[in-house]
Amino acid sequence: MPAGPISTTRANRALDAVNFFLADVRDGLGPYLAVYLLTEQKWDEARIGIDARPRDLEGGFEVGGVVVLASRISYVGELGWELHVPIEQGLRLWDTLWQAGQQYGLVPAGIGVYGTTGRLEKGYRAFGAELTPDYTLVEAGMTRPKVKPQSFIGKDAYLRQRSEPPCAVMCTLTVDSHESSDGSLRYMLGGEPILSLSGERLVDAKGRPSYVTSAGSGPSVGKHLLMAYLPASEAVEGNALLVEYMGEQYPVTVARASATPLFDPENARIRS
Repeated sequence: MPAGPISTTRANRALDAVNFFLADVRDGLGPYLAVYLLTEQKWDEARIGIDARPRDLEGGFEVGGVVVLASRISYVGELGWELHVPIEQGLRLWDTLWQAGQQYGLVPAGIGVYGTTGRLEKGYRAFGAELTPDYTLVEAGMTRPKVKPQSFIGKDAYLRQRSEPPCAVMCTLTVDSHESSDGSLRYMLGGEPILSLSGERLVDAKGRPSYVTSAGSGPSVGKHLLMAYLPASEAVEGNALLVEYMGEQYPVTVARASATPLFDPENARIRS
């Protein structure tokens, strides 16, 4: 394709042969996560169900008269689609999907699943919580097998971090008991300090104290889940620790000392 400015129409003609299209999405609204895309086009439910192939619906198509850009990605550990449309078409798309899904028991699942329950079950890190300037990608468990040979900003520092053992490790913890001294149940919300069994605050070699970065229910695993950076010596699966919440201490266990999720650790569902 020639260099320089090019119109969307012209680019679409060039890309049509490979089933791609371009659209101006600067004012776009998304994502929408849909379980079924059953519209007047009568697409087969099985085609986008658990046996769908990744490229079956990727790219552009029309839903109820709305041109949709679909991307098969998921932040909740399930086979999912993000549907992107211009803002002014968002309500129309929602209504179309909602009406088509009623016969299948479609229900809305919002930010609570996307940002907390589903995310924590998969151990996904979030900006502002697990991903901050205070910890490296190595400590976050987000390194990749290889580093590209091309130069990029921060490459020297990143290579140095990869060559050194981490001072802290991002872990997923499960709460063993929520019962407080008066018998009521307490559920951590995030920000709570993590202690050793002797009650001492955990601090890594760089002087960073351990605290809960994210907390929430994990219904698929039947546990209340916490994420936290622990000193490398404490980041051992099965290790018993304490979390201080509302002036009391609660037992927790290190369930994962890596990026391996508690739910569907092989990622079979998301890759199906």
